[in-house]
Amino acid sequence: MLDSTQDQILAAVRAELERQGVSGRELARRLRRPHAQVAARLAGTATLTAAQLVEIADVLGIPAREFLPERVAA
Repeated sequence: MLDSTQDQILAAVRAELERQGVSGRELARRLRRPHAQVAARLAGTATLTAAQLVEIADVLGIPAREFLPERVAA
């Protein structure tokens, strides 16, 4: 089981990237951000802010709430 809400959100983001066939490099390109910065956030070694989560959701074409665990999204 994942330890924190942040871990659950990151797992959901990574799962959606995989589902859509989008690599970390491609996500970085779409976000117009350095790959290292995006990779650190996806790995959980840098904080992913709510604004960044919304940006990721936007470029993937889904609502940001899709990344939130049920207990947070409700």
